[in-house]
Amino acid sequence: MDKVTLAKQLDGIKHPVHANLSRSIIESAAAHGLVIVYGASDDLMELEGAIHDEFCCYGRGIALVDKQGLLSRLDAELDEEPDSEEISLRKKAAREIEPRWCKEPGIRWTYRTTIPHATFHVMRDGEVECRGIVFSLSDLDAVAAPQVSAPVSPLETAGADASEDEIELSEWKVENSTIYRLMPAGYRRGTAVYKNAVYACVYTDQASGINSAEMAKRIAVCLNACDGIATDQLDGKSIDEYIAEQAFLTGMAPHPDGGAELGIRGLACQMLAASFAGQFKGHGAKNFLEFGMSHPEVGPFTVTMQRVYGKTPSTMRTEALMQRDQAIAAAEFFKGLIENLSQGERERVGLYSIPGWNEHERLLREAKEAKA
Repeated sequence: MDKVTLAKQLDGIKHPVHANLSRSIIESAAAHGLVIVYGASDDLMELEGAIHDEFCCYGRGIALVDKQGLLSRLDAELDEEPDSEEISLRKKAAREIEPRWCKEPGIRWTYRTTIPHATFHVMRDGEVECRGIVFSLSDLDAVAAPQVSAPVSPLETAGADASEDEIELSEWKVENSTIYRLMPAGYRRGTAVYKNAVYACVYTDQASGINSAEMAKRIAVCLNACDGIATDQLDGKSIDEYIAEQAFLTGMAPHPDGGAELGIRGLACQMLAASFAGQFKGHGAKNFLEFGMSHPEVGPFTVTMQRVYGKTPSTMRTEALMQRDQAIAAAEFFKGLIENLSQGERERVGLYSIPGWNEHERLLREAKEAKA
C-alpha cells in the first residue's frame, strides 16, 4: 500500500478521526512506513501509523519530523537550553509540517509541508473539518527544501518596515512531485533561513501512465519560463500564438536610398534580433551581412543586415569607386609627366627597364576602360 491508496481509503472519514480510524488501518500504515496526519480539537496535530505522536500547535508552531519520529517544537526564538549533538543533527535533517488553523475558507485544519504527500478530507456535519495528509517515511530521505514554511503573506515575517521590493523569490524548484518557491526569512543562529512562499503537490492517476515527478518538473519548467508574463496573456494560447502577438509595429518611415524603415518591438522581435546577432558574430562580419534567399513567386533575392552605425553596402561601394577614380587620376598624372620626357631622358633614367612597366600600363588601361 502507498500513500495515495491510503489517502483514498481515508477520504471522507468522519470527525473525530481517532474514534473512526480503525486499528487495522493504523497497523497497515505502520507496516508500510506511512504516517497519517490530522487535526484534533483546536490546538493538536495527531500523527498515526509509522509515527504515533501528538504535536501541540497552539499559537504559532512548526513540527519537525524524521524517521525516528516527532522532534521538539520549532519556535522563532532560540531554545532556552542548547540541544544535544544528536538532537541538533536530527533537526538539521528533519522535515517540517506547518499546521494551519482556519487559513482556508470552510476548512479548520490544513497542513503545509515540502514532504511529498497525499491528502484526504475529514468530514463534520457534511462539511470539511480538516484536510489531512499521508506521507511515507521513505520520502524523508529526499533532500529537504530550506526550512520554515510560508506565512499567509510574505510581509508578515519580513518586518514591519518591509516592502514588496525587499522580498526576493527564488525560481520554482522541484522535489519529487512537489513544486515550491522560496523567499528569505532572516537568520537563525547565523544561518540563512527560507520560507516557502508557495508550493503545490502534483498527483496523477496511476492508470494514466503519467509520472507525478515528471509532471511536477514540467510544470516548474513552464512556470520559470513564463515568469514575469501575466497569466491572461498566456491563457488559451500556444507559445507560437503568444510570441506572434508580441510583435508590434511602432513606426514606418521612408529611407533615403528608396527603401523603408519599419519599427517593431516585442518578444518575437527579440528572438529575431538574437538570431541575427548570432549569425552576424558567427560569420565574423564587421559592418553588414548578406543572405541569399529565394521565393517560388518572387525568385532569388538578397537580405542585407547591417549595423546601425556601420557603413552600408552602398556607402562602401561608393567609397571603393572613389578610391579607384583617385588612383586612376594619380596614375594618369604621373604617366603624363613621364610621357613628356624626351627619349634621351627616358633612356637615361632607365624607365623602360623598370620591372612591370608594361604590366602597369595594361592595368591602367583596363581601369580606365572599366570606368567608362
